[in-house]
Amino acid sequence: MAKSNQGYFDVLVLGAGPAGTAAAISAAKAGLKVAIVERSVFPRYRPGEALHPGMRPLFAQLGVEQEIEKSNFLTFEGIWREFNGNREFTRFGPIDDPEWLGLQADRSKLDDILLRQAMRVGVKVFQPAKALAPLIDGQVGRVYGLETSAGEIHARFTIDAGGGSHWMARRLGIEVKKYSPLLIANFDYESSCAIPDDQLPLIENTPDGWIWHAKIAANNYQWVELKFNRGDSTSSRRNNSKSVDVTWRCAEFSASDGFFLTGDASFVVDPASSHGVLRSVMTGIMSIHVVLQILREPSRETELGNFYNNWISDWFTNEAKQLKAAYARNSQLSVWPETTFAPI
Repeated sequence: MAKSNQGYFDVLVLGAGPAGTAAAISAAKAGLKVAIVERSVFPRYRPGEALHPGMRPLFAQLGVEQEIEKSNFLTFEGIWREFNGNREFTRFGPIDDPEWLGLQADRSKLDDILLRQAMRVGVKVFQPAKALAPLIDGQVGRVYGLETSAGEIHARFTIDAGGGSHWMARRLGIEVKKYSPLLIANFDYESSCAIPDDQLPLIENTPDGWIWHAKIAANNYQWVELKFNRGDSTSSRRNNSKSVDVTWRCAEFSASDGFFLTGDASFVVDPASSHGVLRSVMTGIMSIHVVLQILREPSRETELGNFYNNWISDWFTNEAKQLKAAYARNSQLSVWPETTFAPI
């Protein structure tokens, strides 16, 4: 039996991770009526997150800077990199700027902080609730919400912030182009870690990839491992580790009539970029910036959607090119079939 219509919203967000909550908070603070659909019950099992110092002004913009401060996430001024036996320290900012620090965040705590802020600013949260299908106006082809396990939810704009499964793209027939071979990252936690300075993250290469180590809290260390020439979920470190597909990929386009793709729903590069949460939050905020412009000037919707598409595409291209160049300099990466950056 079909469930009842759950109402009409200006913005409906799929996913309550950083991209989704950033979009929802931004929309609600701008006076829009907003809802989030999230299938999982929090806390979710996620790897720790090394947050770039550029997250601090974004947290302030979202109104969670005090909650982040109270969380006691560990801070760090840079990252140790060890490739081919050569170790160097990369600092985020100048040595005389002690405030330009990264944060090593427990992801479950970060998700909770952002979701609670969304609810404080008036976002309605359907959780757990599963998205079943996009609602599409057959006459004009416009997305106008979601059919969910909680019922139909109608909206002027629907934002997919549901991650690298590319839920909306797959259901709308949007091609997600791959720009690397299959890449699987494994992650888990351990109670101790033999790294030079356990207050500072370390990334080091292995014969076929890299391993990332970072302290999350006392007696709690995160590791992430990626093997370039092993496209499966096995790991040399621990058999019960979790795995995630981090093959480089980008949706052919990320905005059209009534919908936006944000965060990993729009594109994915592997976690060596260290920009995952930064990218998610910024794309979530930018999607609402474009939504507000469209609401002010409806006749420019196509133009503004194309602006967002180009912005996403440029970000992906630049980040992937820089990451590929770094790999070419510092490891034995040889799995890309072409020297130029192109889909495969």
